[in-house]
Amino acid sequence: MRGAVVVSILLLASLLAGCGEPSLTSNAGETVPAGALLQKALNNGQGWDERARLVAIGALEVVPNGNTTAAIEKARAASKQYAALVPGGDQTLGDGKARAWAFDFVSPSKQRLSIVLAPSGEVTYREEGAYSGSTSLPDVGNFTVDSDQAASLAALKEPSFAKLQTIAEQGTIVLTRADTGNRTEWIVALSAVQQGVTQSSIVRVDARSGAVHLQGTAGNTTAKAKPVLPPQEAGQVAGSLAMGATNTQTFKLAKAHGNLSLLLELPNPQPASQVRLTLTTPDGETITMSANAFLPVVPSQPTSTRAQNVPSGEYRVDTTLQSGLSQEFRLSYCTHEVGPSDNPACPANQA
Repeated sequence: MRGAVVVSILLLASLLAGCGEPSLTSNAGETVPAGALLQKALNNGQGWDERARLVAIGALEVVPNGNTTAAIEKARAASKQYAALVPGGDQTLGDGKARAWAFDFVSPSKQRLSIVLAPSGEVTYREEGAYSGSTSLPDVGNFTVDSDQAASLAALKEPSFAKLQTIAEQGTIVLTRADTGNRTEWIVALSAVQQGVTQSSIVRVDARSGAVHLQGTAGNTTAKAKPVLPPQEAGQVAGSLAMGATNTQTFKLAKAHGNLSLLLELPNPQPASQVRLTLTTPDGETITMSANAFLPVVPSQPTSTRAQNVPSGEYRVDTTLQSGLSQEFRLSYCTHEVGPSDNPACPANQA
């Protein structure tokens, strides 16, 4: 993931690192909003580096049941940080309060600190390491809307969120940089599986004004060129993303094609991440795609699109992490001519 897989809010749930933890405790336990632990978190950050900037805050909530328990137990066994973030089940998902909160700091010396605090203020997880992203990210510690207030506003303004509060099995709440401007916002998300169908609601709340809006989706444009019918061409571009940095890669098509299918995936989705990918064709046209991973157990869904009449030449792939957590991405591409490729973007492999 953005270099190495790191479990944190900025860098939140590396489900592949660390060693095992015991099984989930009961659903009973004290829960608090993020603001209740802010000062203790800041004290830890300043003690680590007096120039440290708080860049993300977040929490995970779960209700262990037949849909989620196995995945949660696997995640806890694989990661000490996940185990600290999920010490047990929560009886009231979507209220903006949690049994543990993670706080991420970065320093001008390109270092990061990730800590998890229990409601008592005890540090239950701590990790330090190198940081490759921007050190000019906005400090999120000056919020005036706390996490519980953000959840209340989400429920008030969005009926689907309010409905899920009564049946949710998983929840994520993260304070991070907004997609646009030098703003910070809470991303609150709930999910439940009902009769085999996943229901989810994702709401963004401005951390200072309290303005509420739903999670948006990115559109795409279509590239243009003369079509021909060459042999099928297919491949993949993959990499790791870090907050504030852009991953740039290229691939080439030897010939022009009538159709090009694209499939953007997050192979190891980390909670509360939003990834945007811009593909620039040899003639300067752009195709924009986005993928989100807001919930800790429900897999991220692939995003697909199609470009018509694409030219030969070099294609540039610019991928950025717009908000949230460390993330890996994979872009598969495939032209539409008949061929044996097992590439997931090829039409024969699309459901």
